[in-house]
Amino acid sequence: MYKVESDYYEKLIRSNYRRLGWAGTIVDKQGRSYPFRSRHIASGSGTITRSCAGSTDLELGSVYASEFDVGVYSEDLGITDRYVLYDGKIDINALIYISNGIDTWNDAAACTWEELSSSSWKAPDAYDKVPLGEYTIQEATRSAGIISIKAYDNMIKFEKSFRQNGSTKPPYKWLTDWCDKCGVELGMTRAEVEKLTNGNAQLSLTLVDDLETYRDALSHLAAALCSVAQIDRAGRLVLKPFGKPTVQQTIKASQRFSSSLADYITRFTGLYATHSAGGMTEYYKVTPDDGLIYNVGTNAFLQEADDSVRKRLCQNIINTLSLVRYTPFEAEIPCDPCLDPMDIIDFSGGHAAGEVSCITDVILKLNGSMSIKCVGENPMLNQAKSRYSKDISGLLATEEGVEGTSTFWLADAYLNDDLVIDTAAQVVAACEFKISTDKGRGDINFTTTYYMVDEGVVTVVIYVDDIEWYFLQDYKKNGHCITTVTTPFEVASLNDETHEVRIEIACLPNEAPVSDLTWQTSGLYTWGEMTSHTWGGA
Repeated sequence: MYKVESDYYEKLIRSNYRRLGWAGTIVDKQGRSYPFRSRHIASGSGTITRSCAGSTDLELGSVYASEFDVGVYSEDLGITDRYVLYDGKIDINALIYISNGIDTWNDAAACTWEELSSSSWKAPDAYDKVPLGEYTIQEATRSAGIISIKAYDNMIKFEKSFRQNGSTKPPYKWLTDWCDKCGVELGMTRAEVEKLTNGNAQLSLTLVDDLETYRDALSHLAAALCSVAQIDRAGRLVLKPFGKPTVQQTIKASQRFSSSLADYITRFTGLYATHSAGGMTEYYKVTPDDGLIYNVGTNAFLQEADDSVRKRLCQNIINTLSLVRYTPFEAEIPCDPCLDPMDIIDFSGGHAAGEVSCITDVILKLNGSMSIKCVGENPMLNQAKSRYSKDISGLLATEEGVEGTSTFWLADAYLNDDLVIDTAAQVVAACEFKISTDKGRGDINFTTTYYMVDEGVVTVVIYVDDIEWYFLQDYKKNGHCITTVTTPFEVASLNDETHEVRIEIACLPNEAPVSDLTWQTSGLYTWGEMTSHTWGGA
């Protein structure tokens, strides 16, 4: 959130009456400047869009560029040369006119005689200025005396082909090197970077072939630091961290035109991270593990060969991310040019009851209102299949010497005393994948630990693309137990379709067990038949 030093700004921006203006400068490729004010902006034009998340989910490592669309009167500004605005610069500032004195006759009408006698007319141009960013012009279209401009902030400067320079550095060094390469100033000190999650670690960069641009590399690094990347109002790169929310502003009912608040809180308690060299996706969690699971994918900075280092980095991320407690919302409010993505706000009055949220999207309309929102999934709907079916990239590891054969290594997310099974089938592991080889066959290896309240027959069923592929039955006594399932599998389609493996487990009560044998079959019974079957004596 931008901080205005003026003593008047906070009072003015929250008042029922405030006067806003706009001012900026266009600089063409030849260095010529064209200052503009509100009167030079075409009616109904002027929108600044800023974001740090997708349309539905929070995103670690987001690298979205802010966009400024505006139409200006070309003749009034004297922009006569054509083809000179592309790659030019444009900045924009909000002007908050100070009304600490008498500005208009309307102001005077509200004053008593004593107030008028002790007041003075204020200077007509007294205002607080709030910068709204610097942008590079990418499109300029002329029509009917108006030039329509589309411009983006300095994030687009990181769209350069990536070249690795070194393999292990602290995050601050990675950032300064990339900023130097791309001509963007870093807006953080070394101490500020080191305060981020994993900010003081030595991070190794691997999987360089997956990074096409410096923007890709920046996204991976920001995710490893549990942050998002943004360009600030001075055109500098900054990383804004997730973590425990601290409210920066309260938006009351009187300060909202409209609002809708979700009836749930978005929170994370689990993390998937794919270790490419090991050919497996690892799961990290906090206790209790009853929230959303974030999939960080195959992150180029989280591929440490040392298991202890890699696991520490990933656990640090979920430890920090688990502090997030945001209520998704959408709101239309009077324009407040100081609000930024990643600002923490709360709501009061009306149907609000102090909900805390993080702004993920800001749409500011010049001479209009402002739309803000926070996105996030609902943990209460995050049950069974939806909790475990995550798009895990890089999960398939091709076995050396066996063409087209791949192996899944699936590890469950439970300790011995976490998972208690009963007669109701429950999903204990699931993932989505794509076949990248010329044959759709492979192996599934799965091990799970659990606790049995009563003795009985444990049934594990594996589904491939919702088709029952394999199941195993094993009689277990009460107490801590472990079951391992290994089976080959095949999929029919080898194109870009997404396939799914899902594993369910249940316990069939057995009052008279007579053997400790494991019965294995494939396709003999359906799952419904198995759950209703009664096991007899020897």
